[in-house]
Amino acid sequence: MLLKIIEREHIDISKWNDLVTSKMGQSIFSHSYYLDEVAENWCIVTDNDYSCGIAVPFTIRLGVKCFTTPIFVRYLEWFGSQENWNSASILIEKYFSGGVIQVPLNLINQQQFRLFQIIDGDRRLGSQATRMLAKAKHFKIETADSSETLSILEIIKSELPAKIATLNTKSVATLKSLVLNLAQKNLIKSFAIKIENEIIAGLILIEFNGMLLYLKGASFSDYKKKGAMYALMNHAIEYAQQKNLKFDFGGSSAEGVRRFNLNLGGSDVEYGIYHSEKAPFWFKELKRIKNLWIKK
Repeated sequence: MLLKIIEREHIDISKWNDLVTSKMGQSIFSHSYYLDEVAENWCIVTDNDYSCGIAVPFTIRLGVKCFTTPIFVRYLEWFGSQENWNSASILIEKYFSGGVIQVPLNLINQQQFRLFQIIDGDRRLGSQATRMLAKAKHFKIETADSSETLSILEIIKSELPAKIATLNTKSVATLKSLVLNLAQKNLIKSFAIKIENEIIAGLILIEFNGMLLYLKGASFSDYKKKGAMYALMNHAIEYAQQKNLKFDFGGSSAEGVRRFNLNLGGSDVEYGIYHSEKAPFWFKELKRIKNLWIKK
C-alpha cells in the first residue's frame, strides 16, 4: 500500500470525513470542520483510496515545519491497521522536523502516557459526588439555546483563564469560533443553570458519532461551591445514557479534574505521546530561550 502526505488544500474532504466517521465511536478531533477551526495547518497521511490515514496538524516557525496537537484536541486517531501505521510514522518522520503529537496508546512503544475518562454503560457515583449532588438538587438545569450558549462562553472566558494556562485571549476566541461552527451543523449540546433568569453555570458538549463529548464548561465560583458543576455534568451523563451515547469527559491527567470525573462514574483510558526531535540546533536553542522567557 502506497501512503502519501496530502496538504489541506488538496484533500478530498468528503472521502476523508467518510473515513473519520466510518466506525461508531471514532472521535471528532480528526474531522475537517474541527481541525479547520483549531489547527494552524494540517495535512493527512493516507492512500489513494482513503482507506486508512491520520490527520497531522503542524506549525511552521522560521521555515521549520513541526507536527503538533492543537488546543481542544486530545489526540489524533490512526484509521487503519497497525502495519500501515508503521509506514505512516516513517513518512511523518521524513516530512517534518519533529514535534509532539498525541495518539492512541496502541500506536507507540513508549511508557509515557496521559489519561482521559469515559462512561460506557453502568456507573457508580463516588461519595464526594453523592454529597455534592445532594447539595445541588435545588438547581434547575435547562437545555441552552444558541444565545444562551454564547452566555456560557462568556462565563468560561471570565472564570477559566486564571485557572488554566492554555486558555488565553487567542484560545478562547478559537473555542468560540469552534462552538459557533459546530452549532451550525447541529453538533453542539449545551446545558445551563439559571438564577433569576441569568445563567450562572453551563456546559458545552459535542454530540457526534455515538459520543457525547464534554468540550468546556464553567460556573461562577459561589455556585461551583454549591455543586453546580456536579449537577450539570450528572445531567449531561444522564442525557447521554438516555440516548445510548458513550459519555466522554474530555479527559484530564490533572489529578483534581480526574478525581472529579471518576467521582461521577468515569473510568480511565490511556493515550500516548508520539514525539520526535529533528529540528536544527539553532531552532531548538531559540525555542529553549523562548520557553525560559515565558516562565519569567
